[in-house]
Amino acid sequence: MRFARPSSASLQWLLLLACLFLAFSMPAQEQSEQGDQETQDELQGALRQARDAVVRLAAEEDSSYDGSISKKVNQLVESLHYAGDRDDIRYLQHHLKKAYADEIRSALEPSATLQDFASRVSKADGVKDIFEHDEDLKTVVSQEIERGFLEDAVNAARGIRLPGSRSDAFIEIAIAQHEKGNDPAAAEAVNAALRACFQSGKNLPLVIESPEHQLGGVAAALGARYPEGAQRALEEAEKAVEAKAKPDYLDWSNLSRAAIAVGDLPSATRFLHKVEVKDERVDLQTQIAVAQAQQEGPDAVVRTALKISDPWVKIRVLRDTANQQSEAGDSNGAITTLRLAIEAANRAHERTVLLLHDMAWAQIDTGDRIGAEHTLDLALQENERPAYGQDQVDAWALLADTFAFLGHFDRAHKIASRINDHFFRGRALGFIAEREVEAGRSEEALAWAKQLKDPDERASVYLSIAETTIEKLKDESTQ
Repeated sequence: MRFARPSSASLQWLLLLACLFLAFSMPAQEQSEQGDQETQDELQGALRQARDAVVRLAAEEDSSYDGSISKKVNQLVESLHYAGDRDDIRYLQHHLKKAYADEIRSALEPSATLQDFASRVSKADGVKDIFEHDEDLKTVVSQEIERGFLEDAVNAARGIRLPGSRSDAFIEIAIAQHEKGNDPAAAEAVNAALRACFQSGKNLPLVIESPEHQLGGVAAALGARYPEGAQRALEEAEKAVEAKAKPDYLDWSNLSRAAIAVGDLPSATRFLHKVEVKDERVDLQTQIAVAQAQQEGPDAVVRTALKISDPWVKIRVLRDTANQQSEAGDSNGAITTLRLAIEAANRAHERTVLLLHDMAWAQIDTGDRIGAEHTLDLALQENERPAYGQDQVDAWALLADTFAFLGHFDRAHKIASRINDHFFRGRALGFIAEREVEAGRSEEALAWAKQLKDPDERASVYLSIAETTIEKLKDESTQ
């Protein structure tokens, strides 16, 4: 087939259209690139501020080790990895206290090939401290699972010295193999996890739980993700309990709870009959009844929940059921169930602020934002009451987060200002910063973050800004 050659007039029109296209598309492209560069600059600035705040926070901490600081260090390193900022990771390794620097000592180790991991395992084998050694190998196992090097992950897991840590590693491998469809290898990993439960604690620098308790934990951890392996672990746990000279009520209670987690309700009921302590037995009976009702559907769970005498348990079951209804697309059913939960909370003579907060989120998920705000107001009133320990400040932080999510940033800041403890106020402010970045208010978040003086608060806020910015960049890259 032949095509006619376009005329000179047609060519002129085509050239004109091409020029117009370029004229309109280039500014948009340049604007997009400029926006991306601004976001990258904001990320780099937030990471640098977070780095300095974390180093200062660790230096001013009197104790030799603080878990909350360790968490911030690891969050920061993960974000620096995304930004490709190896220099600031090295800076942390050289300027943090030894306790925190040791945790990230392998942060720059290569982890792309089997040879990389073999080198890291070899280095770990030279580490004398058993906890540091095992932590290095657990990291290797997790990263090899992520990259699909499952057979090599088995070899690394075998080198873990503490039995509990080794069992956890093999549980990870078992689930990964099962999800990949390789059940023979998954079963082998379960067997390795079970064998670790029987290792003696002799000559180890910590107390080892009894085998039957560990086996129950393996069953619960495998749970619904690998039912066959979970059932195998449950059977071994039962054998271990029966082999004891005098099993006590806690042995049978732990077995029953593990069976509930596995979904083996007949076994859970059978173990329940051997639990002699009334309160424990009643609690287990409730859990089994709820699990049975869940097999029938939400309506059955609601009917069961309304018969529960413990107000906290009743409210939690109703809240969880509403969440499941919402996820299944049954918004009307979820709203009805939540009303029942809120009525139960109002009648309860318990401190229910956290449950009310959770119910507000369930209302948000159903699209009932007005109802959610009303529930949050009830939670705020409830949180005025005195509370034990850190419950009150924890609730202020969560409520600040939810009001910020709803766009009430000023109100969220006022709630956060009620917190005197720097850690919890930093947590609340971090939540608010995250919501502001999500709402496209990065400049506003960065503006008030600069005014913060406390290193704990600065670290929390800048880490939140960085992590949320990274999530936005990841989402944009997939669009």
